[in-house]
Formats: sequence, C-alpha cells, structure tokens
Amino acid sequence: MEYPIDDEALQIAVSESGGPRLVVSFAGVGFGHAYEQKAEFGRTLGEGTGPANDVCYVMDKQRSWYNLTAPRIASWLERYSLGREVCTLGNSMGGFGALLFG
Repeated sequence: MEYPIDDEALQIAVSESGGPRLVVSFAGVGFGHAYEQKAEFGRTLGEGTGPANDVCYVMDKQRSWYNLTAPRIASWLERYSLGREVCTLGNSMGGFGALLFG
C-alpha cells in the first residue's frame, strides 16, 4: 500500500491492482482504543471473482467531516481518477464523505 498523502489532518492510502475501476473507501469516525480510524472495507473490496479494483482509502484524521480536508481530497481524486469509473463507499462520517465526493 502506498500513502501519497499522510499528515496530521489527512491520510490517503492506495492499493493498486491494475483494475479498471477505482473504489474510494472513506473511513468513519473511528472506534476502539482512542477512536482509531482504519482503512475500512479492505477485505470485502479484495474479494470476488471479477477483475480486481484499485482501492483508495481516505481518512480525515481530525474528524472534521471533511471541512478541513475537502479541497485536498477533491484535488487528489480529480487527478487520480481521471478517465476511470469511480465508486465510493463509507459508513458514518465515511458515508457522508462517499456522498460528498461521489
């Protein structure tokens, strides 16, 4: 997995398989010890019998509901997704992100 953006406010991780589609998974608020955010849906997105998808995991580390990170996320996704079919998903705050950036 590569981390094209990883700082105090935002982490974007990419798992490339050379697939035709990009799936963007937005993390929820977080859970567990210290409400840690995790790259969600990784196991589900890696399974199946069809062609593999490239997957991008987006984590708004400050849980700003994308108020602080939206311009950077939009700019990065615009460049990275150019000419590709894109699907977004998430739950909780991540579901909001999936709708916002979808």
